[in-house]
Amino acid sequence: MLERTVRLIVVTVMLMLAWAGVASAQGSTPQDAVMLDNTTTSSGYLPGNRAGNFAYYEVEYPGSETPVSVRVTFIPGEAMYQTAFGFKVYGVNGFLLGESTPVQEAGTQELVIRDPLAVTALIVVHNYDWRTGAQYRISVSGLPEVTPTPRPVAQPTPQPVSPTPAVRLSGSGTSEDPFILPVDETLTGTLVGDRAGAFRFFTLSTRAQDAVQITLHVAPEYPGAGDAVGFTVYGPHGAVARGTRSATVGLRAAQFIPRAGEQYLIQVYNYVHGQSVDYRISYSQ
Repeated sequence: MLERTVRLIVVTVMLMLAWAGVASAQGSTPQDAVMLDNTTTSSGYLPGNRAGNFAYYEVEYPGSETPVSVRVTFIPGEAMYQTAFGFKVYGVNGFLLGESTPVQEAGTQELVIRDPLAVTALIVVHNYDWRTGAQYRISVSGLPEVTPTPRPVAQPTPQPVSPTPAVRLSGSGTSEDPFILPVDETLTGTLVGDRAGAFRFFTLSTRAQDAVQITLHVAPEYPGAGDAVGFTVYGPHGAVARGTRSATVGLRAAQFIPRAGEQYLIQVYNYVHGQSVDYRISYSQ
């Protein structure tokens, strides 16, 4: 244990010395996202939060399946933090282009973007570890010398909404003040999408060792949106379950086994920029 701690301190000091000349810049919202290119390396800091803290960057992706690498190096970089630190990249209408994965270099995660469409891609760096904050350095490579103008993409045609009677939500629904979701009761709401993500948060009480089944119905189901609308369940140590689509249009569901004494937070999200969805959420145990 002592040897691992000493090794982590040495690696941390070496990385901080190496980063001494790196510009410190991070966007706190999608609207002030920092633009990156082949010559730009930026650094920042994200405090810990089990519901996530985020920093925002942009890159002019040229399309045509051009491989463009995005790399982020975190401090601390031990394997125990790899699932909490990372980043995602979003394209047209909040479509997920990919999620970072660890590479051999200590504390470093990478994603190589390959997509046919040119777009101003949004990079969202995250820290879901409630125990510790993270310093990081972000860079991109593989962009062409001349950046093409993103091609316009048609907006999807909304489908008719088929509402089901339920209790309409009121309140903030933020990660700091989530809605309370009672067992076997359905709550409803409307969520207007954002390409960096729009969110509603719910908290639930569970009985240990009894499986929890969560269902989310959304309408309309936008064509081509994929997994841009859905939900994730977080425990004290990060994500424990994610809603998956089924054959039933508009339905997402997830199941997990809770642990005694732990609280769980449900994050409902909508990345379809400018488009609203009505949702109904419930859980049983």
